[in-house]
Amino acid sequence: MGALPNLTKGLDTGVSLFSALAMSHLLVPDQLSFMRAGALVGSVLGILASWIGRSHVRRQAGKIVAAAIVCLVSLLLMDAVVVTEVRFGKETSHLLIGTTLSGYGDVVANQIGTSSPSEIIRAAGKDQIPALWADYYPLAVVYVLCLTLLSFLAAMAIGVVLDRLTTRKR
Repeated sequence: MGALPNLTKGLDTGVSLFSALAMSHLLVPDQLSFMRAGALVGSVLGILASWIGRSHVRRQAGKIVAAAIVCLVSLLLMDAVVVTEVRFGKETSHLLIGTTLSGYGDVVANQIGTSSPSEIIRAAGKDQIPALWADYYPLAVVYVLCLTLLSFLAAMAIGVVLDRLTTRKR
């Protein structure tokens, strides 16, 4: 009987860390790659929170899952709108940009005669992205917060689901 809770914790840990790893490689733009470790930290904290506050987490499971879904949808929308693929030779980079070109971005776009984000980045260099888009930094902060919160909430949600699957009603 005592082995089942340990198995649950092991499954919870493994699934949560795997999901954080998968999520961090799929949803993290190249210049925010440091957040891959942040997603793992968020997952570990989510696992600890679900173990420590097990009864509270179970009562709030619906809210936790809803918040995780909101974060995931936000990240997917941001990925569709402000992350672009840019080919540099044989390498393809997934880069966070912005929604509004800065004054410098407008100058570069006018010089090369296109408003294509990938062409602007190739012309100026990917290290110039923060200078090219006026709203880059606020979007980067929101992206990092959503990713960290998603990894935390997803780990908690996975813990609740596994706990419910392995706990018998008495």
